[in-house]
Amino acid sequence: MKKPAIEAIAIDLDGTLLTSKKTITPYTLSVLQRAMEQGIKIIIATGRSLATCERYVKQVGSTSPLICYNGSCIYDVVTGKDIFHQTMDEETSSHIISLIDSTPAAFHAFRNHIVHYKEHGRHADFLEPLSSKIGVITEDFAALSPLSFTKAMFIGEYEDTEKIRLELLKKCQNKIHLVYSHPTYFEMMSEGATKGFALEKLLAEYGIDKENTMAIGDESNDIEMLKLVTHSVAMGNCGKGVADVALYQTTSSDEDGVAKAIEKWALN
Repeated sequence: MKKPAIEAIAIDLDGTLLTSKKTITPYTLSVLQRAMEQGIKIIIATGRSLATCERYVKQVGSTSPLICYNGSCIYDVVTGKDIFHQTMDEETSSHIISLIDSTPAAFHAFRNHIVHYKEHGRHADFLEPLSSKIGVITEDFAALSPLSFTKAMFIGEYEDTEKIRLELLKKCQNKIHLVYSHPTYFEMMSEGATKGFALEKLLAEYGIDKENTMAIGDESNDIEMLKLVTHSVAMGNCGKGVADVALYQTTSSDEDGVAKAIEKWALN
């Protein structure tokens, strides 16, 4: 069977491109290089902040814009400037911080590419320990001005974060996008800010059809971009419901699932 003409591949980081040890294998890097040499645009699409994912983009060597904060920002890695940056309004951000003291879950908020957290929650982001070193301790979030977050998240047990999610649905249902990027990472962005939305903007800019695009992901925050494209790939280690929306399924992130998918369905 003839392979589709893939012109762009959007790839999630954690649980997808990155192994469980937060590395990219040499084999996967070599396949990504082959794809770029073939003219395919490699687009990293992650829930991470700019500061915690730039090193992976540099390692891959892609010059395509980066989608970060789950689609709230598109960043030009060549010029070092935001192409698009969407934030939550002050009212929504205020509703979020009013819930901080009602839960044992740790709170992290991202504003102007800086992560803010309280001292006791400084090391809560176990998926990316670097965040504990580059962030800013902020005990009074209400004092931030303007109080407008690119992304906020509660890190904790599902039963705790789910209470927060239900409360936010009551208060801000039409102004906020809520998603789990990991079973213990509950994240909030402005309504409409998704990886799928950001990827669609980029594809329009490049003049690339969805039929010529592949997306690879593993969690619920990847679903919008998987639904957007014709050639969607779920990782072998994907979360509940992700495989249901994907056309293909590959092996896990620890088994070079991304590289195998690209070799099988994208490379000539």
